[in-house]
Amino acid sequence: MVMTTNWKPLLKGTLGLRAWNYIDKVDLELRVFEQNFLKGKTLNRWIDYGLGSSLFYFYLYKVTGKRNYEKLSESFYNQTLEAMGRLPVWDRLHSGFTGIAWLEEHISQKKSSAEESIDSYLVSKTRKGCLPKTPLGMYSVVDDWVGYGIYALERWPRGQSSKILENLVKLLSRKAKRNRQGVAWFTTKSSLYKSHLYRCGHYNLGIAHGVPGVIGFLSDVLKTKIHYELTLDLLQNSIKWLLAQDDGKHFGYTLPPNSPKMKLMGPRLAWCYGDLGIAVTLLNASRALKDGELEKRALTIAHRAVRFSDSASLITDPYPCHGSSGVFHIFNYIYQSTGDKTFLKSALKWSRKTLDMIEKPRKFSEPVYDLITGKPGIALALLAGISDVSPAWDRLLLVSPKF
Repeated sequence: MVMTTNWKPLLKGTLGLRAWNYIDKVDLELRVFEQNFLKGKTLNRWIDYGLGSSLFYFYLYKVTGKRNYEKLSESFYNQTLEAMGRLPVWDRLHSGFTGIAWLEEHISQKKSSAEESIDSYLVSKTRKGCLPKTPLGMYSVVDDWVGYGIYALERWPRGQSSKILENLVKLLSRKAKRNRQGVAWFTTKSSLYKSHLYRCGHYNLGIAHGVPGVIGFLSDVLKTKIHYELTLDLLQNSIKWLLAQDDGKHFGYTLPPNSPKMKLMGPRLAWCYGDLGIAVTLLNASRALKDGELEKRALTIAHRAVRFSDSASLITDPYPCHGSSGVFHIFNYIYQSTGDKTFLKSALKWSRKTLDMIEKPRKFSEPVYDLITGKPGIALALLAGISDVSPAWDRLLLVSPKF
């Protein structure tokens, strides 16, 4: 399989113009949003929205070279820091201060006393997480442990990132459930959000909240050589476990603990749950392991995702998490990584569906500007479709590998 080394623009002609029109629209909206913040009108929204907005302008600057976009990126970042000093803030990667620290590392890599403090906090928290009485909790990308790990990977080898990663590998090893199928991590009922769709304890099969997110994280950790043998064991056996849940038709959302072959729900086409997110996770893992057979299996699953009907996809919005722009971006990434034109065709299909949705008048209670369920995320996916700038921002979603 051919590995494409340079990112290439896909959306040309009319599709490219439509994408630019939406990007310009988001730019105008965010400028108004910024002014409302400066007037004290939107302080309570800033922690959620500052990350996505700053990233949007940072990549718009990288694509266009226009310094005013770089200044807007810096402005959103600085104002987010100001808001963090005035509001209670979670420590998570998404909607928390770990994500803002990731942003600082991603866009500047300057020495920061704030990042040094966050490093110390995460070293302490991950060390305590290794203790027997500390529950695993919600552990994946948009939750706790893997989210902290994505920050540490972005920072590696600076600061105390190596120690954070060491602690996380130990933690994941000690909290893992092992059986004949391999290794997995169990989500207890007590750790679930009250709003979570599945209120019973389960094994989660989605990249956003479950085992595939751990696989994506471990694939990058393996390349750092941190706890290499332990990381390799966890990675290989969690892949083995995940593949055992594939019935040849689709992956479900979750598995209850006592009925390993019973899916609670499925299938769907999305980043957060389903075959497509799992396919990109396994593709990156195969590259980390240099495992040609695993790469073939990952691409088989990705081709299965290509064949999803529109009705089976369950897509009703254009956002990256569970909507069409996330599907477009992952197909785009897989195409860029393999050169397989089947994925090019699917990427173009889902770009059109995304553009159709965002151009159709929709009634929302208020605009949303976070990364995974908001307009900056859509704009970033489209920007990756019309430029030759590699979209490294998607490391926040474990789409592109760090190394």
